[in-house]
Amino acid sequence: MPLTQVSSRLIEDTLRYVLGASGTNHYTFTGKGLTGAVNDPTLTLSRGHTYIFENRNSSGAHPFYIKTSIANGGTNDAYNTGVTNNGGAGGTEIVFTVPHDAPDLLYYQCSSHINMAGQLKIAGAVADGSITTAKLEDSTGTTDGVTTAKIADDAVTADKLANSINTEIAANTAKTSNATHTGEVTGATALTIADDVVDEANLKVSNTPTNGYFLSAQSGNTGGLTWAAAGGLDGVTTGSGNVTVSYTHLTLPTKA
Repeated sequence: MPLTQVSSRLIEDTLRYVLGASGTNHYTFTGKGLTGAVNDPTLTLSRGHTYIFENRNSSGAHPFYIKTSIANGGTNDAYNTGVTNNGGAGGTEIVFTVPHDAPDLLYYQCSSHINMAGQLKIAGAVADGSITTAKLEDSTGTTDGVTTAKIADDAVTADKLANSINTEIAANTAKTSNATHTGEVTGATALTIADDVVDEANLKVSNTPTNGYFLSAQSGNTGGLTWAAAGGLDGVTTGSGNVTVSYTHLTLPTKA
């Protein structure tokens, strides 16, 4: 497939190309910058310029699509931004005003014949790595220069931080000891609980205490501790001439 690259940067804003066909394998292009009819040329289009592709094939033949890819053929991957009558067949015109945000590379292709295709290189794009720091706008509060939203996460190193921030970070990371505690818990490194300060309120027990109960180990309960009644006689309740004795268990001596 012979390729002819045509630059339209220095010619009029609107260019017209006349499309024909060479069988079902090639479009032929005739227009400014081309010598005669050229098979499937690579065209260079400029952003903001308008191009007219006049499809002079027989009526309804060879629909001309501008696309982002030609791998899938047919009407797939059509690029419609700025395009009027994308897919126009013989007897129609396709008009393309190249957007400023168009991809750097587009394609054209016949939706009926996958081999009738070529490239459209979009000029006016900024090349990768070509912007110097001098070309970056300063953010002054009234202009939108380099803002935090434009900085990638984790992209700022310590060298790019203000000295005052680095000083504060260093002061915080240089701590070698804890603050000194006083009162019921004392110490600066290993902490110590003072004598006679742990009371009932500071115990983690599974239930509410009752006077006369003792603290028993119960591994399945909250905190592993439970208030429980002592074994044997628990209490005596009187009322209305009756005497009630409650107990957990009562062991009577055997008769000799």
